[in-house]
Parts: sequence; structure tokens; C-alpha cells
Amino acid sequence: MEIFISKVDDNNYNPFSATPDELVANALNESGLLTRETKINDKPANLLCQAFYKKREIYKKTSRLGIILIRNSIISEEQLETAIEQQKQQHDGRLGETLVELNFCSEKDVDEGLKFQTEIRSGLKNFSQPSWH
Repeated sequence: MEIFISKVDDNNYNPFSATPDELVANALNESGLLTRETKINDKPANLLCQAFYKKREIYKKTSRLGIILIRNSIISEEQLETAIEQQKQQHDGRLGETLVELNFCSEKDVDEGLKFQTEIRSGLKNFSQPSWH
């Protein structure tokens, strides 16, 4: 199967900057129509789908609570590293709790960071790994 795309409106569906071709490859995969022979604009769709998932995973990593708090100037990288080390030593607890215990941020900061994280990740929840036939 070959598919040629001229324009895709991806504004509401593309939180991690996938190309229109990658979005279509994912849609084909999700609907069970992706095969190893499928091409989109003369590109192998299975490779486009792999690129889609790689971008998705990178985006997912940047939506971690510590990264969100650093980006919003709530904590520093050093504070995040300290909190992670303490977590490893205690073998329990959540990062947000540890950050609050260390007085690196407030519970409100953690709650707002987690709310933002949920908003970011809600755009990722329906994407599964490629399963072309």
C-alpha cells in the first residue's frame, strides 16, 4: 500500500512534534493497517512509526516531575540530584515527598508540577508500540 499526503492538520494531536507522515503511520498502526510494505510519501511506514515512538519516548522523559520543576525554576539540578540520591538510600517514597522533606519546594509546587505532568501525559496515553503485520 502506498499513501501520499498533501496536508495534515496536526495541531490538536501532536504534542511532541511528530511529522504528518509519522502521525499517519501511527494511525495506520493503531488501526491495524500498517504492513512492512506500506509507504507514506515514498518512505517506509514502519520506519516512520518507529520515529514517532522515539519522539514520544523523548517527550515522555522530559515530562518527569523533576524536569518540570527545574524548567519552572522551582528547584535546581543539584537539588534534584540530592533528592534522587536520598530516594535511592531510603528505597521508598515519591520524588515530590522527598523534595518537600528536604525543603527544596512546597507541596503546592509538587501538586502544580504533577498537574502539569498529567496534562502533558494525557496526550500520550492512547499511543501504543508499533505492531505492524
